[in-house]
Amino acid sequence: MASPSFGKRRQLAAIFTALLLLDGCEKSLPTAPAELTTGIVIYQDANFLGPSAHITEDITDLEKFRGPCERSDGDSVTESWDDCVSSVRVAPGWRATLYEDPNFKGWAADVGEENVANYQLTRGPCSHDTFNDCASSVRVFRR
Repeated sequence: MASPSFGKRRQLAAIFTALLLLDGCEKSLPTAPAELTTGIVIYQDANFLGPSAHITEDITDLEKFRGPCERSDGDSVTESWDDCVSSVRVAPGWRATLYEDPNFKGWAADVGEENVANYQLTRGPCSHDTFNDCASSVRVFRR
């Protein structure tokens, strides 16, 4: 049997890539707006750097949203926002609570009027006794 032509191989590669992207997380969150007027923005890195996501409603499980952090279970790799937050900006008149576990359970870190530039400096139950890369669910509130 003859091997597929270059065009066919390219088409098969595109289909394979699309299937990989569909596997895993349900949907993506919007990135940080130029001017933050609602909700919060979470960042992968400290000091509001790296990939970001704009959140305006409660999220019970950050693992269900495509994000920059990879996790492997041996058979597959998922990219999500679970255990991936290192800093948070808060819009005026809003506040948030980030939780260690899905469904608003476990250790909680409140974010009030002050932004959190570096969760490595916030006490918590995760790596090095901090809250860095620790959030799995988020509640957002208007004041």
